[in-house]
Amino acid sequence: MGHLDCLKKVYMGGFRCYRGQIELLCGILQRSPALEHVTIEPKVTKNRDYRGDTVNSLIPAHRIHEWARRAAERYGKVISVVGEQVL
Repeated sequence: MGHLDCLKKVYMGGFRCYRGQIELLCGILQRSPALEHVTIEPKVTKNRDYRGDTVNSLIPAHRIHEWARRAAERYGKVISVVGEQVL
């Protein structure tokens, strides 16, 4: 991934703190000096995989909010989490 000099806003839907998602977003945060705001939406899908299991719902919302807070502090960027309430 090269430098993303002109990138100002990022939206990631379905964000559940999976390793690949974290690596992608951290790469964007590191390489985007002009980035002003990141919005992540940890929407839980109720689709079923071939075994009949619920997918994309294993990480609780409070962990996603905590990760976003720590990442915002580390990279000095604004990260908003929308779509789920923390209990």
